Amino acid sequence: MHQLLGLGLLAGCAGALLPRTANADQFHHYVNSANTMTMSVHFCDPTTAQHAPVAQCAVEPGFVLTGGGAEVVNDGNPGALLVSSFPDNGMTVWTAKSKDQVYSYPHQLRAYAVGIQLSGVSEATLRANMWCNHGTSPVSDIPYLTYNVPAGYNRIGGGTDVHYQGAGLLLVMSVPSDGWNAGGWTGEAKAQGIEDQGTIDVYAIGIRPTIPVFGALKFSYGLSTDPPPVCGPGYCNAAVYNTDASYIVSSVGAWTDYNGNGRLLTVIDPVVNYGGLPIPGATAQSKDHIYSDTGQLLAEFVVIGKQ
Repeated sequence: MHQLLGLGLLAGCAGALLPRTANADQFHHYVNSANTMTMSVHFCDPTTAQHAPVAQCAVEPGFVLTGGGAEVVNDGNPGALLVSSFPDNGMTVWTAKSKDQVYSYPHQLRAYAVGIQLSGVSEATLRANMWCNHGTSPVSDIPYLTYNVPAGYNRIGGGTDVHYQGAGLLLVMSVPSDGWNAGGWTGEAKAQGIEDQGTIDVYAIGIRPTIPVFGALKFSYGLSTDPPPVCGPGYCNAAVYNTDASYIVSSVGAWTDYNGNGRLLTVIDPVVNYGGLPIPGATAQSKDHIYSDTGQLLAEFVVIGKQ
């Protein structure tokens, strides 16, 4: 069964930030309504304040990494920007990168790790039925790439790692491609304020549609608002929550566009509750930088369930 899920919320408001977690290493869980699948979100401690921090977050033992997130903590003015949010090929650790751009702004960075566990299926068996790899874009000042899972797998996650040659390229897109189809993952980055070029590595995580002993899986996705309203100048927030309890969220993504010189991502987060209820989803945040600009912002997620 394929369907579009999610309750979309989006607000564009200068300087208004989404509420964030305390600085404490924590695991949060969500179990689907049939008690057959569990989602684990690891909220890792943030880095110390740096100009270009790198944060890593390991998936909870017994789970397999399918997604993650990156958050510039307490971002302000002039603010810092995301560079990368991506998995390792071994599906165990999520890595986040950020930097200040043109203006000095030491800041903290937090990484999140999302993992899944299937009832009656060992971690080893689950890993044996999953796949993760990446492709590399051509060199550009706006590198872009879609990377697909191979035949026989369905996409359940992905991420984007940005590589630049000089002053920096910043993340503007890391999202599931092709909606609910088997598909892959799409990433994009851009220079801001100072010309630069580079490449992106786009990762895709796949799973076989039928798992031994467990049975057949179902797949879907959700996005905050389609089309999203225009927001900015300043910070803009978006959120989307899974409204079908038969699914668990396996991965999250975000995309921002712009009408002038650019808007960049500052947050791509998995969440485990909405309004105090155990409803998982995704949040995202973007901002203009150096130049005032408006644009649109989408938060997205991928979900899986048992047929």
